[in-house]
Amino acid sequence: KKQFAAAIPADNIQFHAPSVSPAMATPIRLPLRIAHRGMPRLARENTLASFALALDAGADGIELDVHATADGVVVVHHDPALANAAVISELSHRQLLGETWEASQIPTLRDVCEFVRGRAELFVEIKGDGIERLVTAVLAGYDGPCAIHSFDHALIQRLARGGTSHRLGILCE
Repeated sequence: KKQFAAAIPADNIQFHAPSVSPAMATPIRLPLRIAHRGMPRLARENTLASFALALDAGADGIELDVHATADGVVVVHHDPALANAAVISELSHRQLLGETWEASQIPTLRDVCEFVRGRAELFVEIKGDGIERLVTAVLAGYDGPCAIHSFDHALIQRLARGGTSHRLGILCE
């Protein structure tokens, strides 16, 4: 049932015993099992169906990408445009949902937060320009751990200066 569990079996936990005292043995921390855009080989990436499969498989975290619509709704989608070239930031949320079948499958970040309900850490990659306040406003209601990261280092710097309580990361290529 737990697909990720096979990658690092629980009986494979090792302990490092410092030379000072065996009583001070410290367990080695296992790496997090992060589902990148959910389980995209089994369901469309960045959708609730893909995130549900990731949770069922035992993911510790879910990485997802966000943009915002013209009316300020934060949506979960990898690219700034749909397959038909419609640009997410130029459409209202209502227009986006009516654009294509693909668009009807795009959840809002709020939908994801309500669906996951703290069962996994969210790793939110901000892809849209200048939407960090919209993202943090949604994440303020998330009942679980989360981190925000972006290739836009100035965006992460603005969040850090603004005193966000979320863990921050910069992405590099």
